[in-house]
Amino acid sequence: ALQEVLGFEGTIVTPAFSSDVVDPSCDRNYLFERDVFDEIRESKPAFNKKKTPSECGEFVNQLLNCEGVYRSNHPTHSILSWGKYAKLICDRHPLHFSLGKDSPIEKVIEMNGFVLLLGCDYEQCDIFKYASILSQKNPIRIVSSPIEKKGEREFISMLEMDYSLNDVSIIKEMMREREVVIEDYLANAPCAFFNAKEASILAQGYFNSFE
Repeated sequence: ALQEVLGFEGTIVTPAFSSDVVDPSCDRNYLFERDVFDEIRESKPAFNKKKTPSECGEFVNQLLNCEGVYRSNHPTHSILSWGKYAKLICDRHPLHFSLGKDSPIEKVIEMNGFVLLLGCDYEQCDIFKYASILSQKNPIRIVSSPIEKKGEREFISMLEMDYSLNDVSIIKEMMREREVVIEDYLANAPCAFFNAKEASILAQGYFNSFE
């Protein structure tokens, strides 16, 4: 339906994250003992932008099977795109601070794109993660993940911001007060539609207000 509405002039951009390929020593949700880390590392396949499934739901994995889809080459925070500017948006995705400067998220903002949240809350919106990175208020951590290089699987280390989006509910209320968001329901699923640049500027101002 989105492809039909947007036509040849439109572009769909969505996260296609795959944090399950992260090294167990970098994953704070892992419950395994350290003595099995090497075994777990050996079992993790290298990221493949055509085959690695996304943790972001059926919408993303269905879109991955469509013709003319591009996926950025980031092992844990890849971005999937379809349409007129898909290749431009997904090209040269930085390994460090994957949702920050020069990322596909920043390109969407610079191109005056819009955000459509379907059945998810504002805390899951990557525009706010981008704003959080630019504020430089959160700690930095190292994330390691396997990639394929010259036919061999190897782990690479990347710098990531430790996102803290507990206050996004306040930003949501600010957006409502300024009437820069449209909210509705699709069946029982909450939906929101807003300008990416407006949301980014508002969020950066809020995050930068903290000492």
